[in-house]
Amino acid sequence: MDKETFLRAALDNVAGSGRHIQGVGPGEGKPAFCYTAGNCEKGYPELLLIGNFDPRIIAQVLNQMSDDMIENQARPEGKVLPWPDSEYPVLARAVTDPAMVRDKYTLLVDDILCIKEYDIIQIVLCDPTGKFPGDEGIEPYFDITLV
Repeated sequence: MDKETFLRAALDNVAGSGRHIQGVGPGEGKPAFCYTAGNCEKGYPELLLIGNFDPRIIAQVLNQMSDDMIENQARPEGKVLPWPDSEYPVLARAVTDPAMVRDKYTLLVDDILCIKEYDIIQIVLCDPTGKFPGDEGIEPYFDITLV
């Protein structure tokens, strides 16, 4: 699929369902990540999840969290929230350097929506023992980069 067709399909997703979920595979020692594009059109932050997790599950989590955020008119940053359909919580945290995240991770938002300034919340998964990145003893698979 060429770039123009891809961008049109992503924009159609935003028009049809309110957002597009973009997954980016791992490469050169960098983990995979997924993010939303479209929440900012409604005045809510885009969501970013970094880690080599199953993209279908991550897309479900990002969609459900986006829907909840918009339906409840509540921004989730700084909160530990239930992971949709799971016993494990997730942490929703404001990114520390939004400009870097927009330039490095969430490029599609500007590409399809022509929006350059928007908030981003990083969704962080805990390991099976409930530990988050930075906690002592976290399983290495879950010890992802906080941006």
